Amino acid sequence: MAETPTMPKAKVPNPDLIAASRMVENYFNTLTTLQANFSQTQTDRPKETAQGVLYLNRPVGQFLWQYQTPIKQKIIGTGTAVYYVDQSAKRGDSQVTQLPLDAGLGRLLRGETLILGKVGLRVNGVKTVGGTQTIQLAALPTRRDAQGLRRVTLTFNTTATPALTSFAATDMLGVTTQVSFTNLQPNIKLARNLFAFTPGVYRDR
Repeated sequence: MAETPTMPKAKVPNPDLIAASRMVENYFNTLTTLQANFSQTQTDRPKETAQGVLYLNRPVGQFLWQYQTPIKQKIIGTGTAVYYVDQSAKRGDSQVTQLPLDAGLGRLLRGETLILGKVGLRVNGVKTVGGTQTIQLAALPTRRDAQGLRRVTLTFNTTATPALTSFAATDMLGVTTQVSFTNLQPNIKLARNLFAFTPGVYRDR
């Protein structure tokens, strides 16, 4: 008597991962503006710490990483493009490079309603300890490139209204950028000219 072929079992969705996905999406989708101080380190430059202020304007899709130390520079998203601006030139001549819209956390900071799958990210790990929840996101293989995002770990303080306290982003070269936030001020009024930028002559990357 022939054996009945065994059908593969359907993969059961992990409720913890589903809940974490919804939390990340809800956090960014309920932000209108954000201002926060940040401190940044990278694994390829472990002894160097950069500091500055982050400004975010959603759902317009505008953001500004204004670095103050060790050199003055900024990454600015105008809503339609993203630029890296080196403001450290002694003569005051800024060097401008246009970045991909998906560069770094650009996928999460875009203006449209965030749906992780649509921006090429999925939750593949979650850990909750006390009032802290750590959520790991992986870039979907179809959305990876040579210099793009490989994975990002978001850490939230969940004791009250969830607040993003830090993240660690790893690129395809294995370099991890660690950023921690302090003095978070969500949904405040920001100056209109914060995100105004005319690039002039710039390089593509």
